[in-house]
Amino acid sequence: MFLCAFFVILFIYSSLQLDDSRIDSNTVGIAIARENETLVARQHDDSVLNTQVERMFETIQKMHNLLTNMDIQFSSKMEALSRAVDALEANQGSLRRSLIAEWTQISDQKFAKLISVNANWTEANTICSTFFATLAITKSPQENQALTALISQSSDQVFWIGSRVQLQIDVPSDRFHSFSNDRHEGGCAAVTREGVWKTRLCNERHPFVCQKTK
Repeated sequence: MFLCAFFVILFIYSSLQLDDSRIDSNTVGIAIARENETLVARQHDDSVLNTQVERMFETIQKMHNLLTNMDIQFSSKMEALSRAVDALEANQGSLRRSLIAEWTQISDQKFAKLISVNANWTEANTICSTFFATLAITKSPQENQALTALISQSSDQVFWIGSRVQLQIDVPSDRFHSFSNDRHEGGCAAVTREGVWKTRLCNERHPFVCQKTK
């Protein structure tokens, strides 16, 4: 009787141990399955991350190539612009020399041009400005002599030059002038074919002499 009871207890204990073993196996299997799922998810995340990194590097490379091309194009355009500026400066210098060639040199730096158009003093000054010049003003006997030689070729008697006189005043002794003694109070400066300066009413109409520098 005792032996029977012992075997019954032993059987029950073995059954319980077997059930525990089955439970442990199931738990381990679930844990392994979850770990596998985690690994698969991580692999997927790593794959997505790698794809994103590759795309980012591709974008960076495209931007680098774009900047390189822009730099090349900019350098090319700057070179073309520089050549255009050089050509423009050369043409400007040639044009300036051509224009000056039509003028008469009255000193080292000054050139004069007789304009045989009757105008008042203000109009004459405006016309000179279209030549990038001003009405002539001589500052030495030599310049005045050269100016006189230029205007003596004309049949006109009086020519506007670049002075406007508001009052009858004495010109400082350190400045050349050739005003006649019969000048009027106020008015604008003119020069005769003989090289004598006079003051005339500014609204009178006369030919005039423009002056420019190199």
